[in-house]
Amino acid sequence: MQLREDGLVEITGRKDRQVKIGGLQVNPREVEDALCRCSNVAEAAVVARNDDEGVTALVAYVVPIRPAAASFLADLKAAIASQLPRHSHPAHIHLVSKIPLLPNFKPDVAALETLAAPFKDEARRAAFRAPSDDRERELLAIWQEVLKLPTIGVDDDFFELGGTSLQALMVFARIETRLGYSLSPTTIMQAPTVARLAEFIRATTGAAASQSLVPLRTSGTGSPLFLVHNLYCFVVYYRHLLSALKSDRPVFGLQPPPLDGKHRIVRTIEEMAADYVRQIRRVQPHGPYFLAGHSFGGRVSFEIAQQLVGEGERVSFLGLIDTILGDEGPPGWVSKAMQIGRHSQGFQDLLFRETRLVRSIIRMRQFDLWVRQGRPVPYERQPDYYNWLYIRANRVHRATPYPGHITMFSSVGNSARQRAHWAPLARGGLTVLEMPADHDNMVLPPHSKLLAEYFDACLDTAVRGE
Repeated sequence: MQLREDGLVEITGRKDRQVKIGGLQVNPREVEDALCRCSNVAEAAVVARNDDEGVTALVAYVVPIRPAAASFLADLKAAIASQLPRHSHPAHIHLVSKIPLLPNFKPDVAALETLAAPFKDEARRAAFRAPSDDRERELLAIWQEVLKLPTIGVDDDFFELGGTSLQALMVFARIETRLGYSLSPTTIMQAPTVARLAEFIRATTGAAASQSLVPLRTSGTGSPLFLVHNLYCFVVYYRHLLSALKSDRPVFGLQPPPLDGKHRIVRTIEEMAADYVRQIRRVQPHGPYFLAGHSFGGRVSFEIAQQLVGEGERVSFLGLIDTILGDEGPPGWVSKAMQIGRHSQGFQDLLFRETRLVRSIIRMRQFDLWVRQGRPVPYERQPDYYNWLYIRANRVHRATPYPGHITMFSSVGNSARQRAHWAPLARGGLTVLEMPADHDNMVLPPHSKLLAEYFDACLDTAVRGE
């Protein structure tokens, strides 16, 4: 609470409502405010709930001003996506007739669940469609296990159900183990429902599809845009940028093949770029080319552009999304520990963290041995292994001057450093566009909308200059 100039006390909310979702701090009050700014919303309450495995998610309860239309929940989710980062989105939104409160003015969760039950049952009955064959039933069972939801229809969208990139990995790991289909987790973007995923498996079984070149948008009249993965490898996170991108062109994602023991795994940025150039030229034999990548993906995009230009092709657009040049690794933990002091709590915390780091490195070296022996790496550990592998590749890569123009989309406060690093390498000029976002959130809502606007403007300029 705070004392206003007119002498009244204003209740501003409790400070202790902060919760952690996926390791990131979220204030449920901010989510409630965002919901209340949406049309046809009278009141909203947001609470954190833990599932059986202790995973925390946000659940929102909303009171409509007037009877809700069929598209009300979808419209709410779209509005929230435009205002808040992904980790702040409620995993579930339920309609209620009022927001009951406890004596301490916190939402009465038990009463809210009772009020929401009729609305949830009605929504399920209206949208629910049962599986029609054994494949849909098998896939549905996997979704129910991973998402911890007892009732899912075959037309329910994976992301609208609260699914995350990590859960997509878990889904496809189970599909490979139980059903024998090895699919990229990015398939969830092309087939986000059980029905569409079942149809995708029917259509692609036995087909020689590329595991590295992922069609993200197949329609459009312009030259394709190729988006390269970051350290965590899977291009699913570009879906928010893609949904806001207005440029009329196909879009493809580039990512490494699965660590299934059957595919060749490259270990340098140069080799990776050469592989991707071959994939790109299968789709588009000649330029002009449009390339972009976030973080580490920018380093790979830069090398792809170098190789294409070296082969006599034209690159009309090279976009680097907050790509840092050089090894930005942390200083040695031993010297840091000496500064802190052996007997301090800070030293103990640092020792604990660094012990976990050493164990992780040992595990990654074990996976590296498996890869060299042609053995698979578990689905859920593949991002960790690729992250480790590409940090090593980043450290040894040396960028050379590029004859073309570079567009840098910088994180907030980072423009000067990006100019200092990249201007000497951009012989055709460097444009730096700063985003009001930190490094990790640049491609996520709400910032993905502004990033898409920047992309559209840059792509239009590149086309006019051809």
